Amino acid sequence: MRNAAGKAFQAWKSLLSYLALNNLKLLEDRYKGFKRVGSRSIPLHKWIAAVMPANRMTTGQASSFRAGYVRVLSFLGRHLRRDEVYV
Repeated sequence: MRNAAGKAFQAWKSLLSYLALNNLKLLEDRYKGFKRVGSRSIPLHKWIAAVMPANRMTTGQASSFRAGYVRVLSFLGRHLRRDEVYV
């Protein structure tokens, strides 16, 4: 069960990353600044779209994509990951 929850979370994270990369302009308005990656600096909004850190998978982030179901599924995905069942 634990492995399935992790895979479902990763799949959802990948889908959110795909949606974010297709809507970079929405993220650019929200996330200003740069992220240091190794010896390079990249725009923060591009890093968030590519990596999609779990702490950025908020309902506000998901609602930026203008799809209500994304907001609900993001909530469920975060809680599925947090409340993993250890069998």
